[in-house]
Amino acid sequence: MHTATAARGAYGPKAGSAVRLAPADPSRRPCARRRAAATLLAETDRRRTMRHHHSARGGILGAALGALLSLPAAARELTVAVGGAFTSMDPHFFDLSPNHALTWHVFDRLVHPDADQRPSPGLATSWRALDERTWEFKLREGVRFQDGTPFTADDVAFTFERAPNVPNAPTSMGAYIRPVQRLEIVDPHTVRMHTAEPVPLIPQMMMSFSIIGRRQGGGMSTAD
Repeated sequence: MHTATAARGAYGPKAGSAVRLAPADPSRRPCARRRAAATLLAETDRRRTMRHHHSARGGILGAALGALLSLPAAARELTVAVGGAFTSMDPHFFDLSPNHALTWHVFDRLVHPDADQRPSPGLATSWRALDERTWEFKLREGVRFQDGTPFTADDVAFTFERAPNVPNAPTSMGAYIRPVQRLEIVDPHTVRMHTAEPVPLIPQMMMSFSIIGRRQGGGMSTAD
């Protein structure tokens, strides 16, 4: 008897033997069925509610987005936080970090610093040293100022004339520009910078000041 029980427990009923099952209690079956049915209905209601909720939320978001996109474009006030007191929106007036932090959002430069402060293309797409005293810069084509005027080499020439000579400037951009003794316009999108002696840091210097167009800045003072 003991052996038969162990074999049945491990491997199932022994061949040829009879297994007695306890009769089920008829009174408990309907209750189990009712519980199962109630659980199924509750789950169905939950899924139906979730579908309705997501559908309604999607409709509300869609309607809100549509209303937002249908609004006419309007001028907005831009607020820029600067960690220090700036003195002017003229990018050539004062070589001051807060001024640069502010005007960087308005004006552009020939060369940009990358994340490691290495020169990367800005308004100039490339540059190269033609010899020890000559640097050539290729300017980005298709650029326009806010009034639609195309950006050309003449705007670089105007900036080189203006930046070191802003009246009453506490410190000018001359330190970055004066090493260039002569700026040569090769074509509308090429300039050459001639120096009196080798200046290997010319690309880095071009990261330090902004370009102002001749049409936009000609005759304009810092107060303007």
